[in-house]
Amino acid sequence: SASLYRVRRTLFSFDSDAVDPAELARVRAANPGAAATTDPNGESITRDETRSWFQDLHLAGRLGDRTNWLAGAEFVKFHSRGDNTTARTPTAANGQSPGTVAPVDLEVKSWAAYGLVGFKLTDTVDLSAEARYSADDRVIDINRFDRRTGLPVNTVRYDVGGNNAPTNFNYNLSAGWKVTPQWLLYGKVGTAFRAGSFNTDLGDPRGAVVPITYNDEKALTYEAGLKGSPMPGLFVALTTYMTNTSDALVQKDNGCRATNPACPVAATNYLVNGGEAEIKGTELEVTYRTALLGGRMRATVGVNTAKGKFVSGSDRGKRIPRLPETGLKGDFNYRHPIGSTVSGFINARYDAEFGGNQEINPDIPIPFTLPATQFRYATLRDHQLLDLRIGLATATTELAFYANNATDERYVIFESSTTNRLNTPRRVGVQLRQKF
Repeated sequence: SASLYRVRRTLFSFDSDAVDPAELARVRAANPGAAATTDPNGESITRDETRSWFQDLHLAGRLGDRTNWLAGAEFVKFHSRGDNTTARTPTAANGQSPGTVAPVDLEVKSWAAYGLVGFKLTDTVDLSAEARYSADDRVIDINRFDRRTGLPVNTVRYDVGGNNAPTNFNYNLSAGWKVTPQWLLYGKVGTAFRAGSFNTDLGDPRGAVVPITYNDEKALTYEAGLKGSPMPGLFVALTTYMTNTSDALVQKDNGCRATNPACPVAATNYLVNGGEAEIKGTELEVTYRTALLGGRMRATVGVNTAKGKFVSGSDRGKRIPRLPETGLKGDFNYRHPIGSTVSGFINARYDAEFGGNQEINPDIPIPFTLPATQFRYATLRDHQLLDLRIGLATATTELAFYANNATDERYVIFESSTTNRLNTPRRVGVQLRQKF
């Protein structure tokens, strides 16, 4: 049995117009007529409280010497209440309204039953089958009111109540063959889904209409691989896969921009189902462990490549967003005894990504680097991160000095016409761990 209860409270404030009154006055003075429709007092504040319950019960056992099994059920419920408040300058044109407030009430209940059977066909061949059935019940209620009068705003668009009750059946079939005692050849085929739900922020009424619901995204994946140990201390894993996705979830926005005279506020992002997509990839990982200079060393090197595109729908032919074409990773760990009770250690982690796109529209490669002193559009480039850690440890105590992003790599993780969100810069510190 596994049980969970959690309460989460959030508060998020955003300067919708991306400019303050003083800066807007300076721009207008230097460029008469520029940004004439921009309201420097635009702001958006979102808050919510979400209560989550989770319960899982399962049993596992064996039937004879060749079969193992597992069966279980789970229940999830979460209830979220919150609101989105927008601020603006009261004017005669907007009825002296300081903005709107949009309460949201969302409740989701989900039931699932699942099971697994593993069967040893021979001493070298294993088969397994997994299955899961889930049923959801999702309900939402959204409205929007004027902060001055308290009256509903645009009831056709913002007085929304909706519910859906999707069901899903997913499976995973796999087979493994020990070609030799050191090598395993395996294959898998399975399905999965990402749950559909509701877009809770319907955006500024001057922007494009945001759909209230989106459907489940469903995927079918084929995978084959080879894992083994060609020599003591060396482990190799090679995997290739292909995933076909239907009703792929795509992030879009309502077209609002600080530079858009028709809707000069921050864009509202939302999810839609964007058609079918296909991803193909290959991964290679090599791990080596050995004694070295009186200590123990473990090193891992990995490389992966992936390509994906939409094969149907309005985004047909475009690349899958947030999918790096090439990834490299490396881990190095070395531990050496210092006396009878203390050991020293060094850890290094390398992570790099090359190629790929940030979003579908606009077609912006990810990520690109910013000069350390300039936060503006810069030359497109890939990124590499290096984390370092060194310290001393006993059986119960560990003291370490660390430097995350040790080379202080700077790059943008999200980019739009008015917004750059940057990665975390170099961070150094001291960490103390104690076991009791």
